[in-house]
Amino acid sequence: MQIVNEILEDVKNGKKVEWKKYKMNSLPLGDSYLRISKNISTELNKNYFLNKAILVKNCGTILTFKQFIDSSLKLHSANFCKVRLCPMCTWRRSLKIFGQVSKIMDYFEKNFEYKYIFLTFTVKNISSHLLSSELDNLFKAFKRLMRKKELKNISKGFFRCLEITHNWERDDYHPHFHVIMAVNKSYFKKSDKYLTQKKWTELWQSCLKVNYIPVVDVRVVKPDIVNNKSYKTSIAEVAKYTVKSNDYLLNTKDIKNKKLISYFENRTDEAVMTLDRALQNRRLVAFGGKFKEVHKKLNLDDTVNGDLINLDNNILREDLSYISVTYKWNIGFQNYKLLNFCV
Repeated sequence: MQIVNEILEDVKNGKKVEWKKYKMNSLPLGDSYLRISKNISTELNKNYFLNKAILVKNCGTILTFKQFIDSSLKLHSANFCKVRLCPMCTWRRSLKIFGQVSKIMDYFEKNFEYKYIFLTFTVKNISSHLLSSELDNLFKAFKRLMRKKELKNISKGFFRCLEITHNWERDDYHPHFHVIMAVNKSYFKKSDKYLTQKKWTELWQSCLKVNYIPVVDVRVVKPDIVNNKSYKTSIAEVAKYTVKSNDYLLNTKDIKNKKLISYFENRTDEAVMTLDRALQNRRLVAFGGKFKEVHKKLNLDDTVNGDLINLDNNILREDLSYISVTYKWNIGFQNYKLLNFCV
């Protein structure tokens, strides 16, 4: 009989999977949505935030795994909420994006002779009430950029991901795009198609239609392992969270002063409302050109609204021996405890 742990212990490649950490991070978000729902005047918005509070609070409370003879675990089912800001679901999406971009670039390495550029396109920091409109401009600017003849001449495809950081002291936001772009090997031979960092900046400024010079970071993507052409470091950078939980959640755990707790909770609720509204109905990640073609060819799932359980798109062999184990989030114990298991 295989050993079944009373407390969830999921280890991948020698590293512990932090299920507890992400569940613990989701709880204050649920509290924030609940507070917001109580302070909203209109019934429609009240129900909107109350529903999100319920979804986030119940996210990932039941996890069922297939445990194999070597005690390794593979997630089989879970009740993920898919709320945009949920730390648990954001983490799962990040893993999914990392896996998909890795598969696409592995396909490129076997079938094409591409090189890659890692680009970061930024705008000025902005206040909360301007975030949504600035995101509109950011997305439109990127579309304009990809229609430029200079880009059409060099880009074989791209993966784009939105990231937003929040400065609590200034209370402003910094939205920007991370992009991995595939180009032909000849691009780096200083041909007439080669774009300098200055040219990238000029193009981005013209697409943004702003009177200041935005920051554009341009780097050549080099493989981590030359022989195997592994690009995991760059892929991890572009696949990171759209918004990290510490950009909208202030920790009040160790604070005793009630006024200070109330202040921190109000600041949290303001950030949650700002980001929730700004990210609503946005395409946070996008594939273009050959990236999009290969994504479809490999039959990869939707990165944002798709399956957050089977992240690797691999079908599990049914001939492998396993037992089914289910863990439930224990509120008092603040951890996942074994609910049941069966052969």
